[in-house]
Amino acid sequence: MDLGSRIQATAPLWLLLAYVIALGTVLPYSFFVAGAPRIGPSASSVTGMVEPVAASLWAWIALDQRLAPVQIVGIGVALISVTCAEVLRNRQSTSEHLDFFVHE
Repeated sequence: MDLGSRIQATAPLWLLLAYVIALGTVLPYSFFVAGAPRIGPSASSVTGMVEPVAASLWAWIALDQRLAPVQIVGIGVALISVTCAEVLRNRQSTSEHLDFFVHE
């Protein structure tokens, strides 16, 4: 398989598939599963929500891909949603923390 115009090389299809499976699926999923207990459920859920946005932005920057306007709007909606979820979670945990001290 030809690797494209940026990289003047070829590679066997099975090697490219193994690369995508190992480094694009198995390794990131293993890291996420191993790291989720260490950072906690809320931080791991935020990481999971931000991951597609980060991948899109990385492809835009590193691979010089073009994003359609609807994709840019989707990235904005995702970032706003994650921000709102974190703000509300922090507010709720702070109020629960304060309620603990008030009721005692």
